[in-house]
Amino acid sequence: MDAREVRELLDDRPDLESALEAVRAVDRENETWDFEDVPIDSGAFGELVGKDIVESMGDEYHIEDPDAVDALLRGERVDDDGDEESIDFEFPSIDVVAAAGLLAAVAVAVLIRSLHYEAVFRQQVVFLANDPYSYAHYVHAAIESGWSLSDIPGPLQDGEPLTFLIMMLFAQTIGALVGVDVVLAWLPVLAGAVTVALTYLLALSVTDDRRIALAAAFCLAVTPAHAARTALGFIDHHAFDYVWLPIAAMGLISILTRDRIAIDRPTAVSVSLFTIGIAGQVLSWVAGVLLLLPIAIAVAAAGVLSVHENRTFLPRGAAVAAGAGAASLVVLGFHAVFGWHELLTALVSVGLTTGIVAVVGASEAWRRAELPAWGLAAGGVAVTLGSALAVRTLAPGAWTTITAQVGRLFGTEGITEALSLFGQTYGWLLHFGLLLLFALLYAAVATAAALRGDRAWLVAVSYFWTLLALAAVQARFAGEFAAFAAVFAGTGIVHIAGVVDALDDVSPFDGGVRADLSVPDTRTLGVVAVLFIFVGGLAAAQGPLLIQGLTIDDDRYQAATFIDSHAAETGHEYPDNYVLSPWSWNRMYNYHVNGQAASYGYADRTYLPFLASTDPARAAEIQSREDIYIVIEPADDPPRGSMYSRLHERYGSRGDGVSGLGTYRALYDRNGNVIVRVVDGATVSGTTTPNATLTLTTNVSIEGASFTYERQTTADASGRYNVTVAYPGEYDIDGTETESVTISERAVRSGETVQP
Repeated sequence: MDAREVRELLDDRPDLESALEAVRAVDRENETWDFEDVPIDSGAFGELVGKDIVESMGDEYHIEDPDAVDALLRGERVDDDGDEESIDFEFPSIDVVAAAGLLAAVAVAVLIRSLHYEAVFRQQVVFLANDPYSYAHYVHAAIESGWSLSDIPGPLQDGEPLTFLIMMLFAQTIGALVGVDVVLAWLPVLAGAVTVALTYLLALSVTDDRRIALAAAFCLAVTPAHAARTALGFIDHHAFDYVWLPIAAMGLISILTRDRIAIDRPTAVSVSLFTIGIAGQVLSWVAGVLLLLPIAIAVAAAGVLSVHENRTFLPRGAAVAAGAGAASLVVLGFHAVFGWHELLTALVSVGLTTGIVAVVGASEAWRRAELPAWGLAAGGVAVTLGSALAVRTLAPGAWTTITAQVGRLFGTEGITEALSLFGQTYGWLLHFGLLLLFALLYAAVATAAALRGDRAWLVAVSYFWTLLALAAVQARFAGEFAAFAAVFAGTGIVHIAGVVDALDDVSPFDGGVRADLSVPDTRTLGVVAVLFIFVGGLAAAQGPLLIQGLTIDDDRYQAATFIDSHAAETGHEYPDNYVLSPWSWNRMYNYHVNGQAASYGYADRTYLPFLASTDPARAAEIQSREDIYIVIEPADDPPRGSMYSRLHERYGSRGDGVSGLGTYRALYDRNGNVIVRVVDGATVSGTTTPNATLTLTTNVSIEGASFTYERQTTADASGRYNVTVAYPGEYDIDGTETESVTISERAVRSGETVQP
């Protein structure tokens, strides 16, 4: 009997619907069963068998088309061929209220992520923070010099090839109409909006409750950790990573919760989702292989549970292995054909597939041998440790690479995102507000449900705890964790609303039926609003604040604009318009001045040691580049006599017990940001009384400041003296018969020698 005929039967015999629900509940938990297992009378059972809804398999039975039955029991439509129009792994049918709610969640997400619009769109696009300028640099470089799938610029070929490809596709299509930087600025917001929608679907696939799904979408929309990484102007790989994670999770949930695996369209869609999610996250980011850990944990746990329940894991495990294997072929294919990623990175997905196959085979053998489930779990841990030891012994090169990458994971490198989410002062509260507390509570409850055999919650908690652990090591993973935290926080909000009787039929952990949305009454709306404000209000307030901290403040932007204008007026082109600055803003300065924002390595190595040096000769060895700009930002208690105090406070002039500097010319001082140009300097050379002390002074005006520049030197025994000055102008000379000397702009820039 096809689904249409089942629908017609229930229309004629509505009394059979309760019997069908009871049979379906038993069929959902067992591959096959007998009449004694179902709590219905023989008449109703005979009717279901006679209509071919229930199929006989020897002495046992099963429902012939469980997906169609589920759809009908939920009240969903099916087509005349019996195929569902909405299945759990596809975009489900959403009623008007649900659609409006999801659109509202997406709108909130976009609003929070673009409140700083004016900080991004000034006279030009000003990206957030520092790293986004690297991506913009490579996109522009590729557009100007050409690129291909096998010729991706810079480190992105081995690091983030798919992320770069997506950026390029948008930049060269829409960017041709509105501007490349405009497109790059909006791409993370688009990725964030898509992730909010996917989180709705993820929560729906886990709980089968649209109210929880909608609450999860709103929770993610206001989560600061996610909002900051998908904010307007924050073009980075993270925003794209967030898209692939829920896709992979939904695919895995769909496979593990299917009643029956077969070579059919529903199974193919589930496996395809899983494949796309894995391949996408691995190809988007070199560290995306770490995001495969939740899959490995979920599959291993599902195998152990199958042994515990004495249910075969073979068909579902084979489907999971097929999805992972297909993803491995995609990753290896792109590596072989286009050179994406190093081989070791590409092989990680192969290792995942191999592990899944091993889990499936071991769990089936264990079940048939009627061995205890805990033995399989212990054996899995032992095999994992043994495999690691084997790699270390048999492939020391690969082991060194792996340990180096793990070392990077645990190293801080002085970068805020490399610190622990819990190592910073209230870092978790800043990134999640109270959402994390509710998520932790309901994740603990869901873990118990997973251990009781709920496969959907098993996948969700595997992702939750694994990504939380990664975020505890480095806060950079907080955004990846955010979608799964939102699922549990949303579950908490709806569950509490059910406890206070604001919502009906809230049963996320005991297999309740799908709850549809309807226009809420005033009391329900009020209770849910209060709950959301309590749970998510702090997060909603902190999101814009966290984003604001990433924007380029006006002082830095004006400094970059000044350097760009000065370089253009004086004809300085790269590398003569390179900007040395604090590494944390170095890409920003150089992008706006010369477009070269690939790396901040030189600034990281030289900036602070240069400014801390108290010996100008040593400072020149540390920072040996000539004809560059140096941005000196305010600092607390710089060492007396350091290059910082000489340049930032005295602009290279003699004073405070230290000699002046002749090759550093201050150009700008606004709100404590001083811009200095490294110049050759003009050398004043002449004769005077032997051993006489000469002092040269001139009045200097720069952007934002005026001062007297002073140099002092002592003539030798023959009366010869040489002193280098960094500023053009008329100098008064004290200590010689010649009272003044005029230094031209050309003399300072070209290093000419001038005689009084």
